[in-house]
Amino acid sequence: MNLCRKKWGSFFGISEETIYNWESGRNQPDIKLIPKIIKFLGYVPFEPEGDDLISRLKFYKLINGLTVEGLAERLSKHPDQVRAWLTGRRKPSRKNEKWIEGFT
Repeated sequence: MNLCRKKWGSFFGISEETIYNWESGRNQPDIKLIPKIIKFLGYVPFEPEGDDLISRLKFYKLINGLTVEGLAERLSKHPDQVRAWLTGRRKPSRKNEKWIEGFT
C-alpha cells in the first residue's frame, strides 16, 4: 500500500488503484475532480493551450471541472453553441466574444 495513494484516495473518495492508473497514464481524472486536485496540490498543474479567447475558455472549463453543459450554463448559452466554439467549428460573434472576455 502506497501512503501517498492512500492519502489521495481518501481525499477524493476513490481507490488507490484509480490513483495508480492516473500515475501510469492508463486513465485520467474525471473532469469533476480537477478542482479538488488543484485544491489538494495548492496550485494549478495545467497551462492554458494558448492566450487566445477560446484557449482561455477551455482552461476555465478545465480548472473548474466543468462539462460543456456546465460551462454553457454558466455562460447562459446553449451547449451546442459552446461546443462549436470549443471545437473550432464556429467562432463566437463579437457580442459573444465580449461576453466571454468579461467572463474568463
